[in-house]
Amino acid sequence: MKFPAFLPLCLALFSVGLASSAFAQQEAPAAPPAVPTEPNAEQIVALVQASRAVKDRDLRGVLTKDDLEVPFVVSLKADYIRFGFDNPKQIIHLDLKQKGSELREVVAGSNKPVPEKRYAEGIRGTDLTYD
Repeated sequence: MKFPAFLPLCLALFSVGLASSAFAQQEAPAAPPAVPTEPNAEQIVALVQASRAVKDRDLRGVLTKDDLEVPFVVSLKADYIRFGFDNPKQIIHLDLKQKGSELREVVAGSNKPVPEKRYAEGIRGTDLTYD
């Protein structure tokens, strides 16, 4: 049996048509889930107060900026979050009260509230701020 020269071309076009038809019938991929917005301070405090998973936890870490490395310990308790630094000794204490919160700093034997004017100040030369 002899096939005309255009028959292979027709078969190729037919198979491409079937493939594109099958591709067109596939569902479009779902849109990516919406990116959650970052929680505000009140939401963070509420999450910490509500979470018992963070109760009585101490985590060690290092803050870095350029060549600067600042080791610290963060203590997560039911009623507060505390950042502790050495050399010199400094504690930044966020008291999570039922009717608000209070940010305090303990240095050289003094335990005082952190004034709001210092909230944007970098801690120990890093990008971590009191805010």
